[in-house]
Amino acid sequence: MVRTTLLSALFLLVPAVGFAQQTGRSDGDAKAGAKAEPDSAAATGDKGDKTGAGDGNRIVGGYTYSDKRPARAPVYHVVHKGPHAAFPSFAMVDAQRSRLTVQLSSVVAVEEKKAAGTVTYVIKGAHVARYNDTHALIAVHFNTPMTVARLRNTGKDVELRVDLRAAVTPTFAVAQTKNGATLTIDFPGGEYLADGVRTDPAQAPAASPAAPR
Repeated sequence: MVRTTLLSALFLLVPAVGFAQQTGRSDGDAKAGAKAEPDSAAATGDKGDKTGAGDGNRIVGGYTYSDKRPARAPVYHVVHKGPHAAFPSFAMVDAQRSRLTVQLSSVVAVEEKKAAGTVTYVIKGAHVARYNDTHALIAVHFNTPMTVARLRNTGKDVELRVDLRAAVTPTFAVAQTKNGATLTIDFPGGEYLADGVRTDPAQAPAASPAAPR
């Protein structure tokens, strides 16, 4: 009788202990899963895009980026309302005479200043708007007393400086045209190239025939 009672008690205790073990194991797995979630997020390096709090920045792969454009300094364009001087050009009138011209937007006063080896024409109240018009105009290979001419802005005026290789007296005039005006500078004729060199191949001396062998 006592044996039967002990066996019955054992049969009742075995399912109760198993149930308790199963419940403890389920609780442990749940806690481990809860702890694993932040660990898995940390393991991925948080590569998703995040936006910084209130600063407009984005965090990608641990680096912070901003979509805001950098501030740029304002650009100011100076507009000159007076006459403009542009397009200095050189041409040979004939074999000995040459001419220098400058295009003007309107008729203006021009003052001539002479010095040793140079002559400068001051175009009053004018302005050179394009940088390309300030490049040197070189004429050393032409039969002209002018070697170099250049426009430049000087305060409220424009200066046309002409370098000379001969002591000559050029003449100048400002004439009104359909589109504005033209400053014309004429150089007197002469022989200004050394060793008889000419820009026109037709004027070059004929080559002497080769000596017979």
